[in-house]
Amino acid sequence: MASTKITISNSALALIGERRITTLADETEEARIVALVYDDVRDEVLTEHPWTFALKRAVLPAVVTGATQASPVVVTAVAHGFTNADEVKITGVLGMIELNGNTYKIANKADDTFELTDPDDDTDIDGTDYTAYTSGGFARKIDAPLYTDDGVTMKYPLPSDFLQLYAYSDKSALVKLEGTKLLSDTEELKILYVYQNDDPDLYTSQFKRALITRLAAEIAYNMTDKGTLADMLYKKYISIDLIKAMSIDSQQGTPTVARADEWINARFVGAGSYIKDGQNTWHPE
Repeated sequence: MASTKITISNSALALIGERRITTLADETEEARIVALVYDDVRDEVLTEHPWTFALKRAVLPAVVTGATQASPVVVTAVAHGFTNADEVKITGVLGMIELNGNTYKIANKADDTFELTDPDDDTDIDGTDYTAYTSGGFARKIDAPLYTDDGVTMKYPLPSDFLQLYAYSDKSALVKLEGTKLLSDTEELKILYVYQNDDPDLYTSQFKRALITRLAAEIAYNMTDKGTLADMLYKKYISIDLIKAMSIDSQQGTPTVARADEWINARFVGAGSYIKDGQNTWHPE
């Protein structure tokens, strides 16, 4: 049987002895309370752990897959997200290396393409004499932070379904999260993140059990006469269901190496070196 938000919700309602609902738009107290808290509770449980079914990779700058030898140069970058008049810097292109390291203004953008113009006078960039594009490249919107005293030099928009950062491609990069932006000192940054997975059919059975228990506790908290039951369900979620779900999920693939505390790590790398270069480590933020 397929799992849906309604089946998850009804399982939670059953735990506290409440009536089933048919949709979250039902004109009942149960539906109103579930609709009020469901998304927040789901996101809370998703951010408890880097669940294998809720991890996603992203390249923060747009990935270039083509560029024309024409005037103007037309760049292909699927779902780039830029708008006309945005200024972008292009790096990492192979073949048409004349584009690399330069800043351009976008014109005549479509969903997956845009034209390059000069940011000073809006004239078309003439690529007829450029080397033919072969592969690779990134386009990053020039959107520098106003405050840079802490070392950040650029900012990237986070994916719309972003919940929590898990890892990033350059271990030496400076990375700071501020609002809906990721600030860094590194170009061409790639990230692995927990995303807002809203498809219960993709959840493991153990995660669904943990989500049901946590949702039931939250619903009970919103019913003033069920505070004791809410406390009991929350304790069950924390001490049993969540731990079991995390344990099962952690067995899927190569275990991640946790970073040791500084005083422990110093025994192996010396007091002056916290982490060896290239050491495969992860530390939950």
